[in-house]
Amino acid sequence: MLRSDDVDKGTKRTEHENRFDRQLRLWGAHGQDAIEETYLCALGAGPAIAETLKNLVLPNIQMITIVEDGKVTDEDIGNNFFVSKDDLGKDKGKTVLENLLEMNPWDEKEKFGVKGFHIKKNPDKMIESDLSAFLKYDIIIASEISEKSMLKLSDFCYANNIAFVTLQVNGMVGYVRWSKAEHVVEESHPIGDTSDVRLYPDQLAIFPELKKFLEEYDFKELRKSSYVYKHTPWPIILNKKISEWIKMKGSLPKSFDDKSEFKKTLRDTVENRTADRSNSYNLMEAYRNAHKAYNKPEPTEDAAVVLSDAKAKT
Repeated sequence: MLRSDDVDKGTKRTEHENRFDRQLRLWGAHGQDAIEETYLCALGAGPAIAETLKNLVLPNIQMITIVEDGKVTDEDIGNNFFVSKDDLGKDKGKTVLENLLEMNPWDEKEKFGVKGFHIKKNPDKMIESDLSAFLKYDIIIASEISEKSMLKLSDFCYANNIAFVTLQVNGMVGYVRWSKAEHVVEESHPIGDTSDVRLYPDQLAIFPELKKFLEEYDFKELRKSSYVYKHTPWPIILNKKISEWIKMKGSLPKSFDDKSEFKKTLRDTVENRTADRSNSYNLMEAYRNAHKAYNKPEPTEDAAVVLSDAKAKT
């Protein structure tokens, strides 16, 4: 599957990637994979459940199972988009499931789409008699079940780290409650630059291959060719400059004045190298990222909380 940043690079795309282009741009390949590996069980087939499932079927959730033993009534026809007058008296769960799957049916040739199953049982009775049947699901959503059933299923899901969502809609008023013992967000899309090019001396010391690679560049030779020099990656230039600084000053720039002076050497290199800055993007990038050579990398506050958690040490 293409990554979201590959979408516009002209890479040949599959039918699957064309179909779910918007999702790939929104949450990337990993997010799409997570959806397509999810097994969901819905207890009930009312309007709240049906609309929730619609928003999961369209992005290509792996599989949905609807547990419902009721029939389509006049009330359902008035408030549920996924039943019609022709469905009156039919199994509600089966009818809603069939209409949902029409929006994204399983394609055996392309190997994508949504699979669905209907279990003709009363949700409350299923919870009372067979909780183990819910172990195979990643998410369980419920609506219009009894409080006793809701509490029993919630405790079961929490103990087994299964996401449990209960929702209810009454006219223009509704609520959603969600519980899970632990949920890890691996890609939080932080604001700001969190990249690390491993140029800080303590880091570089444990990457001898990278250090050797950086030091193999002969800048006297590079400067003989404007074309080669302007295509030299900026981390190489930055490493060369910080090495020269340490050799001259004896240590990394620590004070504000030292850091400003170091950045000035980079800026002067840009200005002295060429009047046409379009030919010195790598030098300007080295200047913008100067702090990565002298500031010791530290985990973000959020990452530090995760790393300090007892479970991270097991």
